[in-house]
Amino acid sequence: MSKRARTGRIFCGSLFLVFLLYGGFRDVSFAQPRLDTPSANAGIKNAVPMPLIKHIALAKSRETWGAGALGEPVPLADLNGDVIVYMFPYRIGRDKFPDYDEILAGISEGRELQNTIKNSGLEKARDMYAKMDHKKPQPKADTIVSQSEMPGLTPMPSVRPDGSISEKNEWLEVNRFAAGKAIGADEFGTILVSAGFDDPPVPAYFHFLAPYYTNFDLALEKAEQELGQGASLRTIYFMGLEGQYLEFANDGGTVIVHGQSLEKKSPDAFMPSRGPVSPAQSGSVSLSPRRAKMKADIAAEWEKFRSEMGGE
Repeated sequence: MSKRARTGRIFCGSLFLVFLLYGGFRDVSFAQPRLDTPSANAGIKNAVPMPLIKHIALAKSRETWGAGALGEPVPLADLNGDVIVYMFPYRIGRDKFPDYDEILAGISEGRELQNTIKNSGLEKARDMYAKMDHKKPQPKADTIVSQSEMPGLTPMPSVRPDGSISEKNEWLEVNRFAAGKAIGADEFGTILVSAGFDDPPVPAYFHFLAPYYTNFDLALEKAEQELGQGASLRTIYFMGLEGQYLEFANDGGTVIVHGQSLEKKSPDAFMPSRGPVSPAQSGSVSLSPRRAKMKADIAAEWEKFRSEMGGE
């Protein structure tokens, strides 16, 4: 074979390889961590404009945790499916909010360390713990981000002659770190902003990620055990101190999974019977002095934030 022919075959082979890499596989997608977006009815009475909601979320997050990056709002619904609050995740000390695959990678590290502690003991967990990133954002001086940093608490005393902590205290520290890593503690915060002007602007916030981020993959697995493949997240119900419930559905039905315990419930077991709205609930009766003051205080809080945005 001539040198020219060989050169031609090499050139054609190179073109074919380029085609495979950039053309033949352009429709092939590699599996990415999945995070469904829930929905809720936003057409509620006395709704707050989204620009004001985002302003409050960012302002209160910076006030609580210092500089950071705000994630996208997630609507949480009441039992009627109406949006009641918007939930915002906040990445402390970073300029950009991370993608879900990065969030899940950190959560998975925490889960793996927890499983190692449980199944393999402290020695193996200690090695894994030593290799993990222990750096965390520096919080504001007046912000409490973990129990170990609460005012008045001192570190557990060492009991070894060389000054190192005891094995018991070491186990507690590794276990605390693993539990925090699994929920994004010290790295993330979560803030809730009310969707309607009738409720306080910021009803709750917490120093870690919500179950929507930390347990979505596990909740989806539970749902598909009940419903089969193809289940997707429809709604997240916000039940106050009782927590958040994730509703999954497909052609086979619907199941509701508690965000933290992962307990499954049927819609009939979860939804209480709804009677007619009482006059007090509908606002057709006069308010007590205490309720009237609360309503006035809530209105004043909203007005403060509106004035910050120039009266929007």
